[in-house]
Amino acid sequence: MLPDQIIEGDVLIENGIIKKIDHHVFVSDSGRLIDVEGKYVCPGFIDIHVNGGIGVDFSNANLNDFLKAVSFHNSHGTTAMLPTCVSSPIQKLRSFLGIVKEAGKRNPSVLGAHLNGPFVSTKRAGAMKSEYVLKPSIDDLNMIIEGFENVLKIMTVAPEEINGIELIRSLLSRGIIPSLGHSDASFNDARKAYECGLRHFTHFYNAMRPLNHREPGAIGFGLINDDMTMELIVDKFHVHYAMIQLLLKLGGLSRLCLVTDATEAAGMPDGKYMLGGIEIIAKNGVVLTKEGVPGGSSLTMDRALANFIETSGVELLQAIKTVSENPARLLVIMDRKGTLEEGKDADLVVLDSSLHVCLSMVEGNMVFSNGLKVL
Repeated sequence: MLPDQIIEGDVLIENGIIKKIDHHVFVSDSGRLIDVEGKYVCPGFIDIHVNGGIGVDFSNANLNDFLKAVSFHNSHGTTAMLPTCVSSPIQKLRSFLGIVKEAGKRNPSVLGAHLNGPFVSTKRAGAMKSEYVLKPSIDDLNMIIEGFENVLKIMTVAPEEINGIELIRSLLSRGIIPSLGHSDASFNDARKAYECGLRHFTHFYNAMRPLNHREPGAIGFGLINDDMTMELIVDKFHVHYAMIQLLLKLGGLSRLCLVTDATEAAGMPDGKYMLGGIEIIAKNGVVLTKEGVPGGSSLTMDRALANFIETSGVELLQAIKTVSENPARLLVIMDRKGTLEEGKDADLVVLDSSLHVCLSMVEGNMVFSNGLKVL
């Protein structure tokens, strides 16, 4: 599946890189041949917001458990990800960043971290402990990321808070993507953040001031500015299908990054789980706190893609961009990931006609296979 078309052909991989894409690519006797006839070979999925899975909360995991959860998401087509931590005490955030750094050395699908807080709004904290939410502070930011400046890739912030704009400027100066989320920002608050460089939203629509015809809020600002990108949780609960279609009617396909916001409930039966120290309850594909507040999801990226196609009517060739090309562009890694092109990392996912994952490959290494023939 090339960026602009689906072709019948072969993919040659050498030393973790896509060497050639063409019809009848020659494979030497020393190479392995994987038979994917009748299936889709797609760019690997990139999840920029994932809290855990298979009974593991990334924010509290040791390295071995952390890597088990990473492998679980690999098996669902995610070949690059930003493990995510909600608002937590500063020392816990530092421990989390340290684990992410080590995990990235063991599994190259771990690109870095997303901190979903702590500089957010207590009014829109959602499934976070309010005592862990901090007022924006450059000093506290320095304490959190000292020694991990290259690990943190995205930080969710509430720009309306005092010193919120200064925090956004500081993040940008360090090459960290500020993302508006868990915020009660007004339209003008969002505009000020935009004017200083913010261009991304954390789980758009959710944990934000609702859209209103007299005060459009950050949602309204995002809808009318087509150079802003949005995370979107498509689990048929977080966002109504009509609001997804509204984004698309406004030319939003290139702006959308599907995310899971998966918790440790992903891949597990219904029951009680944890998210950053808060009990969450998973039931029938929906994850809530005991107070009924949305608490992440049990989603995987392959299911998010299938749900998006079902609810939006977008065909696979275009929909695949929301889980690959768009997040790669946001992270400024399009030179090596995000599309199937010669010279890029061999991050691949093979899907059958029902969009089930048959194979996942990270930098040429097979990290998951489900019954494909290797000749």
